[in-house]
Amino acid sequence: MEPALISGKLDNADGLPSGLWRSDGYGYIVDFGNQAQVYNVAGDFCVALAQGQEGPMQYFDSFRLSGDRSELELSHSAEPYVIRLHPESALPASCSAGEQTALQNFDAFASFFAEHYAFFELYGVDWPVATQTARAELGDSPGDGAVVGAMIGLLSRLKDGHIRLSATVDGEEGEFIPYPGKTAEAVQRTYRGEGSANAALGRQYLRADIERDILGGQGQNAANERLKFGITSDDIGYIAVMGEGGYTGREGAPFADEIEALHPAMEEAIALFNSRGVKAVIVDLSVNQGGYDFLAREIARFFTSKRQIAYSKYAGDAQDQTPQTFYIDPSPGEAFVGPVYVMTSDMTVSAGELLTLSLRALPNVTHAGAPTRGALSDVLTKYLPNGWEVTLSNEVYLDHEGTAWEGRGVTPEIAIEVFDPEAPLNGHFPAVEELIALIDKRH
Repeated sequence: MEPALISGKLDNADGLPSGLWRSDGYGYIVDFGNQAQVYNVAGDFCVALAQGQEGPMQYFDSFRLSGDRSELELSHSAEPYVIRLHPESALPASCSAGEQTALQNFDAFASFFAEHYAFFELYGVDWPVATQTARAELGDSPGDGAVVGAMIGLLSRLKDGHIRLSATVDGEEGEFIPYPGKTAEAVQRTYRGEGSANAALGRQYLRADIERDILGGQGQNAANERLKFGITSDDIGYIAVMGEGGYTGREGAPFADEIEALHPAMEEAIALFNSRGVKAVIVDLSVNQGGYDFLAREIARFFTSKRQIAYSKYAGDAQDQTPQTFYIDPSPGEAFVGPVYVMTSDMTVSAGELLTLSLRALPNVTHAGAPTRGALSDVLTKYLPNGWEVTLSNEVYLDHEGTAWEGRGVTPEIAIEVFDPEAPLNGHFPAVEELIALIDKRH
């Protein structure tokens, strides 16, 4: 008889083994015999996670251990995706290494990307050649500034919205994001006013476009202003979703609280749309900065009456690349199952793109607007030996038909220019008007 599988919560982990476990993909070794100490590993490099640094054990809350204790699965109760770990006999010798040089920090950076980044081919970057050239140019004993410059030069070749480098050089903290997106770049380039360009875009998008022009001052804010909804003058339902999270207004709120804050807002919006007998609903994701995938699926639940496959994903740096499938289950309450039009732009990113995929999987949904950013992978965070932080993309998402959209963005069925590339601060109201006219003609 096969030994029984053991499962439970990580904070009450009876049966969870001690010892070392290495993840398949993601580059983690976890020492459960040492208060779940996490090590970031790649090639010859091993960096122990310091107190206060982001790691997987801050996210996972559940485990499953095979009966023969050869495989350990970690997951979160709100998210069915699992990462798998297998027993490891010993830590790499480099885990106990002392202080390292600037050049060794560069080598660790190059190794983390080489082993875990999934999209070099997509962006046409020969990473081994590029890093070898950059390292040769650094010489034998470069300073921190030179190393950061080399890293920036390499990352600039990857048009990936989930890459970030955070470093401190000579006491000054800095952050480099190689690809904020075309619209975001245009906003920064064209803004001539005082204060923040992003704040100016937000005022135009939220206050002028949505509250004043689209909803005529009659819209409602909900879920900590992450959702705005109402009825347009053409009897079309409208809901703008700014992100998949932050609904409680409390930083670090439990996931259950986020769901509890989201549901009443969605229920109120759906009840309004159904009671008014709207001809269609626009779900506007034109400015959506992402958040949590499970909240994206929670929103999609309100637009279906049947269970649907939403998407699947796998770790591109894992040995086992079998995609794990995610589903949309109908909302337990009222839903809107009439025509739905989801609008996106290149400022629709990350979990906003997963909401796009989830909605596109539903038969009553039409996708309009401009392609999304194309940064679907969750962010994988790694720390260099000196504490500098890099983030990268290692996951491959596939839509319900098995198509991957990373890098190119999820392409709409109906093309509409959402933000004028020469004047993005004029907002997106003309694009919404164009969509409304199309809906009026169709319905």
